[in-house]
Amino acid sequence: MNNKGLYKKYTIINNETGQEVEGEYFVLKPENDPAARAALIHYATRTENKELGKDIVMWVSKFM
Repeated sequence: MNNKGLYKKYTIINNETGQEVEGEYFVLKPENDPAARAALIHYATRTENKELGKDIVMWVSKFM
């Protein structure tokens, strides 16, 4: 297990522009990470975008 703490591990690229996205991001991989799944489900229930919330729940449920 890697216990480095918080650091910039990934570079986020906008698929439409091919440019690096500015700002701070945190990447989650729910496939192997129960904490990521829990965080995404929580987000899905809190977002005002109901379609996005539904899509996230369907996606994350594949890994449970």
